[in-house]
Amino acid sequence: MIHTIESLPSDLEKVIYNKREKRNIEYKDSMSWKDKNVQIRVTRSILGMANLPSGGYIVFGVRQSGNEFVPSGMDLEYSESFTQDNVDDFVRNYAEPFVEVSVTRYLHKEKIYVIIQVNGFEELPVICKKDAKLRDGSVYLRQGSIYVRSRSKVETAEVQTQTEMREIIEQAVDKSLIRFIDRMGRAGILSLISAEPSSEDKFDEQLEEMI
Repeated sequence: MIHTIESLPSDLEKVIYNKREKRNIEYKDSMSWKDKNVQIRVTRSILGMANLPSGGYIVFGVRQSGNEFVPSGMDLEYSESFTQDNVDDFVRNYAEPFVEVSVTRYLHKEKIYVIIQVNGFEELPVICKKDAKLRDGSVYLRQGSIYVRSRSKVETAEVQTQTEMREIIEQAVDKSLIRFIDRMGRAGILSLISAEPSSEDKFDEQLEEMI
C-alpha cells in the first residue's frame, strides 16, 4: 500500500528533507531490494541503527548532490520490491536478537519514497550472527560483530573503541533498570516502599511518644 501525502507524518517529512545524513538518518538512491548487495548493505545499516538509543530511519529515494541529499523519489518497480516480509525475512538471518523494523512506502509530492524505521534494541545489543559477502567476495557482515553508527563519521561500522562499547553497555543497563522499575510498579512494590515512613518521620513519631 502506498500512503498518500495526507498520511505522511510531519516528522517523516522532516526526515526526507533533512539534506544531511545523521547517526539516525541514512539516505539511499532509488534501488531494488531484489539486489543481494542492497539487502546486505541495508541490513548492516539496520544492525547499526538498532544499537542506537532510539533507532533510526533509512530513506530510499534521496540522492546525493555534492554535500547535500536531494529528494528525487524512487522507481515504482523498485519501490514495490520492498515489503515488510521481505525485509524481515532477510534481516532475521543476521540479527541476534531480532530487530523490529517498519517498512512503509509513501507517495509525497508525486514522488515515491520507501522508509525503513528501525527500533532500538529492547534488552540486549544486536549482534551479527553470520557472515555475508558482497558480489565481489568481500565480507560486509561479520559473524559476532556489533555494528554502530559512528560519531566521528556518519557511517555504519563495527565497534572499534571503548567509548562506542561503553555507550551500548550503558544503553542496555538503562533499559534494564527501566524494565525493573516497571515490574516493581506492576507488582505493587513501589507503592509499599513509598508508603513506608522515612527515617525522619519515624524519629518524629518516637519523639512525640516520649514527650
